[in-house]
Amino acid sequence: MGVEARVFGRYLMGEAPSDELATRYARACATLLPRIEAATPARETRDEAVVRIAVTRPWTLGCLEAACALGRPDALLRRKLLIMAAVLEAAPDRAEWFIKDRTGAAEAVWVLALAGLRSGARVFIGGILLAFVRGGRG
Repeated sequence: MGVEARVFGRYLMGEAPSDELATRYARACATLLPRIEAATPARETRDEAVVRIAVTRPWTLGCLEAACALGRPDALLRRKLLIMAAVLEAAPDRAEWFIKDRTGAAEAVWVLALAGLRSGARVFIGGILLAFVRGGRG
């Protein structure tokens, strides 16, 4: 779980979380995931394969997450990323990162345009990766 926490933290914030935050993430997953899974339809066993690929090949994480967001927003990968985001956001030493300074309208439009292009590319590549992961494990 420590490697997973570090990969997810790096993906979300650009740097690995501390050992303390990695431990919080592991405890949160152990507590929350069984409750969430009990209240939702059974997830595919391939969800674990998707998480494993994302953790062992971090360059795929953004694309797999984008594809899951579009096709399966309740996928295990997304749930785990949301848990990590909550752990990071709740950490006092990380709070400033989540509270960004306001920017001007022109900069906001530029940032949104780039984010849209990047998201589109990630969905496309992630869809291919997801099909490969699911097809290759069938």
